[in-house]
Amino acid sequence: MHIVTYHHLYRKILVMSLLFFMFGFGLYFYLSHEDFFVHLPKTVVYSYGTMINLAAEQGNPLSGFASMLSLKSNNDSARAFATSVPVLVYHGIPRQLDGSNVVLDDFIEQLFALKKAGYETVTLEEFSQFLRGERVLSERSFLLTFDDGRKDSYYPVDPVLQQLDYHAVMFVITNHSLRQQDSKENTFYLDARELRRMLKSGRWDVQSHGHLAHFFFPVSSDGEKGHYLSNRLWLPSAQRIETSEEFRSRILHDFQLSQQLLEEELDIRVNSFAVPFSDFGQNSLNYLNASE
Repeated sequence: MHIVTYHHLYRKILVMSLLFFMFGFGLYFYLSHEDFFVHLPKTVVYSYGTMINLAAEQGNPLSGFASMLSLKSNNDSARAFATSVPVLVYHGIPRQLDGSNVVLDDFIEQLFALKKAGYETVTLEEFSQFLRGERVLSERSFLLTFDDGRKDSYYPVDPVLQQLDYHAVMFVITNHSLRQQDSKENTFYLDARELRRMLKSGRWDVQSHGHLAHFFFPVSSDGEKGHYLSNRLWLPSAQRIETSEEFRSRILHDFQLSQQLLEEELDIRVNSFAVPFSDFGQNSLNYLNASE
């Protein structure tokens, strides 16, 4: 009687051990070959990630094994997939308060807190592939961006990126950074030499923030000024507001000029644009169709 009982007990232990081994090996293969799963149908990928999450939430003993194999975060009890990716936008990072920007000490504290929580930056290309459904990203992914191409958002930030192994995107106003001028005159915006150095580090992408798109221009006969991208401009020589066709032609030219200057000066591919003031037409003063 006892011999038979122990025999069945050993069989159960053997079966359980085999199941634990198979699941553990499958989990290890998944975590170490994540790119392989990018090419699987999304329903398969998300189902697998959901299974791991449920195991952790229900106290499954394998959740500890999943956490042990997660290399990116000591806080993760399981690896999950992103359904959306936050985009953080900064401008300058001054050392002292200026009333509109995040100061350097606070910026460092924010990024170190993100790193400690297991968040990792993605490149602009990885972000684009994610939006097109061509890449799977970790749930704790984010895109770090800086607008305007300012010197005070490169020099203070670059050492932080290097220390944290983070990546960022700089959206450049080409009229400031790439126009022909004495580099000694430009003390606020990055020049072409500095932008090339950024790209060479591998820690930065450089993309477009427009050429004149960041500026204000007269939008009426009384001199009222509005955003370049969302208003029809006043043409003083003709004493009238530009037509819809002239508006569209002007906007297209600004996009193309900024792209051309960046690609020729920096030998990069420009396919992204940060809308100045986050105004894609909703703040128009005289052209309700600006957002179309």
